[in-house]
Parts: sequence; C-alpha cells; structure tokens
Amino acid sequence: MSPHQVIAQIPGAAVRVDPRVILSLVRDDHELRSLLLRYVQAVMIQISQTALCNRVHSVEERLARWALVNQDRTDQQQLPLTHEFLARMLGVNRSTVSLTAATLQKAGVVRYTRGRFTILNRNQLEKIACDCYRIVQEQYKRLGVF
Repeated sequence: MSPHQVIAQIPGAAVRVDPRVILSLVRDDHELRSLLLRYVQAVMIQISQTALCNRVHSVEERLARWALVNQDRTDQQQLPLTHEFLARMLGVNRSTVSLTAATLQKAGVVRYTRGRFTILNRNQLEKIACDCYRIVQEQYKRLGVF
C-alpha cells in the first residue's frame, strides 16, 4: 500500500493493473523496462522542478504552467476545474486563484466560468508560464516518453 494519496485531476478513464503483471512484463521486455525507467526519470525531474517552482514563482506563472501541463496530458482546451481544486493543486487560497484567473481572463488568455477553465490563447499562456514548463517538457521529449 502506498503512503501517498492519489487524486484524479481530470475526469476520464483509468486502468488498474496488478503489480505482479507489470513486474513480469518489465522483467521479460527490455523495451518496456527502458520506457518505464525513462518515464520514472521524467517524473522525478518534474517533481523536483515543481518543488522549485512552487517556492520561487508567482501564482500566475504556476497556474499557467499547471493549465498547460493538464492540456498536454488531456489534449482538451476546456478543463473541468473548480477554484477550490486549483487552490489545492497550487497550494494557495481560493481567493488567490479567483484573482489570478480573473487577471488571465481579463488578458484574454483563458475563460473561467463555474468549474470550466478554457485556454483561449495557448501561445500567450506559454509566455506567462515560468520556465519550469519548458524545462520539464524538454526533458519528457528528450527521454522520449511524451
């Protein structure tokens, strides 16, 4: 059992696989083992970069980064997100998320209405996001996992 809590950020399908099956596949398939190890390396880079990001970058930069990462993973322009959930993910107060989302909306970068966060201008959102987004994306590409 993991000591960590797992939270599904975006609704969708998921698959749960018995760890014994994965271990058997990884043991027998060098290509799969290599892919999974590269993925683990990419996730570790993302974790450490996110820790740094949460310490040094503004909420606006972090919200932009977070929205871009979620759009990359879901390939959706509209993300079903509440202020409460975004506040939890960013480690800030709900009111801070409201103010930040309003600033991005006023700039025409996103539209935010009752639980719907829509990216209107991805290029501009990338300019607002801190370098952490680009650093992590480059590592995922370099490792060939996304």
